[in-house]
Amino acid sequence: MADSKRIQDNLKALAAIGVTPEGGVTRLAWSGLEREAHRLATRWMEEASLKVTSDAIGNTYGRREGSDPGLPTIMIGSHLDTVNNGGNLDGTLGMVGGLEVIRELNAKGVTTRHPITLMIFAAEEAVRFADTCMGSKLITGAVKRELLDQLKDAQGVSPAEAMRSVGFDPDRIEEARWDAASIAGYLELHIEQSTVLEKLGYSHNMMPSAAGHDARIMSFVTRTGMIFVPSKGGVSHNPKEYTAPEDILAGVNVLVGTVQGLDLAL
Repeated sequence: MADSKRIQDNLKALAAIGVTPEGGVTRLAWSGLEREAHRLATRWMEEASLKVTSDAIGNTYGRREGSDPGLPTIMIGSHLDTVNNGGNLDGTLGMVGGLEVIRELNAKGVTTRHPITLMIFAAEEAVRFADTCMGSKLITGAVKRELLDQLKDAQGVSPAEAMRSVGFDPDRIEEARWDAASIAGYLELHIEQSTVLEKLGYSHNMMPSAAGHDARIMSFVTRTGMIFVPSKGGVSHNPKEYTAPEDILAGVNVLVGTVQGLDLAL
């Protein structure tokens, strides 16, 4: 059983990075605050014995080795950037939930056959550069180098300039690209952006990849799935985002079980 208090503590710690007067969070793509959140997550990942890497474009990922080094990795995770004055669960829950999977496997002494990679994508939200899921698009080859100069934020800053400002190199995007054969599948835990689960009284639901998430981008190169938990009133990208702790715990436990099931099945 995943640790509900630890999950909530992690969510609160991340919510403090970029907190707004309204109680929301602003951590824009390739900003100092997004990087601060990645650094905190990196510390937690290292404490969970993951081998952590930051790639050339700002994605952060931690790898837990499996018993068969020849097998591709099962990837889990999400993102830590937000919209302006967003909530503290969109994206963040997927990262914290993925970390809790690693902790649970460690606590149980489980050695999976496949390696497990906890991925924190950079720049998922479109609010800064009017393009979604840039971190996952870059690792799958769906974004060309020239686009990083062409897009501009409200201050006229391009993605390439923003990347350089926080220590990354847009000219090395090919180094960040993953071979599709190296990924067995991708799973993402996320709050639902509607009221279906809430109205049905469900604590969670699983479905194929949906539009607007990193899982959709990853679906072009590997198997993907999403686990959704209800968000009160269907609210997302807003300081009023709320999912009951018991529903979050249920979703994380489903993610743990799904990862273990995929490890046996793939």
